[in-house]
Amino acid sequence: MPSCARCFATPAMLALALVYVPLAGASTLDPPDPGGVGPFVVGHTSFEVTDPDRADRRLPVELWYPAADDAVGPATFYELLEIILPFGITSDVAIEDAPITHIPFLPLVLFSHGSGSINIQSIDLMEALASHGFVVASPNHTGNSTFDEEGDEPFEDIATDRPKDISFLIDHLLSRSFDPADMLFLKLNPFAIGVVGHSLGGFAALSMAAGYGESPFGPVPPDRRVRAIVPISGSTDWFLDSELESVKIPTLFIGGTLDTAVPIDPDTVRAFDLIRSRHKYRADIIDATHTHFANI
Repeated sequence: MPSCARCFATPAMLALALVYVPLAGASTLDPPDPGGVGPFVVGHTSFEVTDPDRADRRLPVELWYPAADDAVGPATFYELLEIILPFGITSDVAIEDAPITHIPFLPLVLFSHGSGSINIQSIDLMEALASHGFVVASPNHTGNSTFDEEGDEPFEDIATDRPKDISFLIDHLLSRSFDPADMLFLKLNPFAIGVVGHSLGGFAALSMAAGYGESPFGPVPPDRRVRAIVPISGSTDWFLDSELESVKIPTLFIGGTLDTAVPIDPDTVRAFDLIRSRHKYRADIIDATHTHFANI
């Protein structure tokens, strides 16, 4: 059986390496150990942003990043719920609010969680990416996360919010990278942005490159700032053939051979065959189910 998020940390990082700018002093990009972490200390913090163009839509965000070599501090605690005492997972890797590395212009990855899931669903992957030099941001998609009540919001609206959330978060993070008072000042490379997503988040990742013409609020265009995508067990049947054919950026599809929720054939196979990227890859993880790609 695959070991949760670790089973895809390596192929995901290899795909995102297509937008990766080697860091200072790195002469080669060696294949990473899928069971280990990279050379960087991992820092973590969280924050919340609101989108004024969408009725002040709130997005709680988790952020992982390469930390300073000498960073010390408390281990990150990923809280899931609180009854009498907080319940969650204490990280073996991440340091809470650690100072960020001095290295500038780091590649940025956005992660979109599955439908009804949570932004810390795949912490092994998030920490692994940060340990290899990526800044990783994962929003809670409000109205479609574990602790939200979806109410009567149509599914089409939920799906439409996904790519808009990601584009808004890219706007926010890049603006912080130009703020001399911000911890992210000059830390993000605006030409090295990738999007990873699981399940409905995989749909969101693909929509960043393909666009989404069936939105009830009008077409959601592709975000040309995104230079690589990794849909993991991603829902693809809502895309028109022409939209998938328009994808030309590096793409890695990851799926599980025992996934019955979003089966590799036809969901992944159709999209993989239609996109026209010169750099397209597919990793079918043997004996993995739909939820193997998450810690939570």
